Amino acid sequence: MEVIQELTSTLFIIFGVIFMMIAALGILRLPDFYIRMSAITKAGTMGVGLIVVGIAIYFNTLLISAKAFVIVSFMLLTAPVAAHIIARAAYRQGIPFWGKNLIDELGDIVKKKDDCEKVISKDPQSLRARIEILDYHTTLPPILGGSIRKAIKVAGEIKSIDTAEGHRAYALVYFRSNQYKLAESEYDLAIKGSGGKLSYRFEKGVFYRETEQVEKAFQLFEEIISENTGIKEALFEIGKTSALTGLNSKRGEEALTLFMNFHPLPEKSELAAASCFMGQILLKRRDHSSAREFFEKSLEYLPGYSDAAYYLSRLRKE
Repeated sequence: MEVIQELTSTLFIIFGVIFMMIAALGILRLPDFYIRMSAITKAGTMGVGLIVVGIAIYFNTLLISAKAFVIVSFMLLTAPVAAHIIARAAYRQGIPFWGKNLIDELGDIVKKKDDCEKVISKDPQSLRARIEILDYHTTLPPILGGSIRKAIKVAGEIKSIDTAEGHRAYALVYFRSNQYKLAESEYDLAIKGSGGKLSYRFEKGVFYRETEQVEKAFQLFEEIISENTGIKEALFEIGKTSALTGLNSKRGEEALTLFMNFHPLPEKSELAAASCFMGQILLKRRDHSSAREFFEKSLEYLPGYSDAAYYLSRLRKE
């Protein structure tokens, strides 16, 4: 028994040392600060964790095991957060990326926000720029610059320029901060203030779908159809809602069929999306052969359409 215990402990420690060596090599060989930070965080944490577990197995006492558990838990909880904060500070200080890094999503977002602020300084009445800034503050987490408090301030500025658009902006802020009752109220005020603007009603319907108030979403889209306004768009949204939620599938299938035969015909990108949603409805109904046909049709309308390609590949594996 002791031999097995010592062998197991030795293996854990050896693998821990190997991971530590990988982390050390990563620091020496990897091309930029951010990739080296990733190596030391992942490989280093794994190495130390394995070594500590190996020591706990070797001594095989409750006290040592408890200490090992605390050490490993602490490292797993703190190392990723610390690395993220350090990397963010380095990014803010302008530490350059490796030359072959082609994408800097955060940099693009921040640049877009800065450009919008420049537009506002030249044109204080610019709604579009303020909406972009509001989107920035509501989509990014606080650690990357997002701020619900600042977003509410921007929504107030939008409301001072356009009341209905301001209510819509408040609704978006409350929606993204999970304050759904306030969001619904603001959408109602936006619709009322705009005289029933169709785009606000559709956005409210999407809000209902995203917050799992599916029956309200169906009801709103059906009301739009009954009023004989925005029929094509409402049919598409009914089909999409059915496909995403798995509810009211018969009506969803009927709505998408009407949408795909609407006159004038929708754009090819819209037909591709509608065919893909139809396929999803049929897939949930376990009608695999019909679903496959619609996914293939979606790819005919728009080659490379990722959602259709994903479902089609999944069907081929089954």
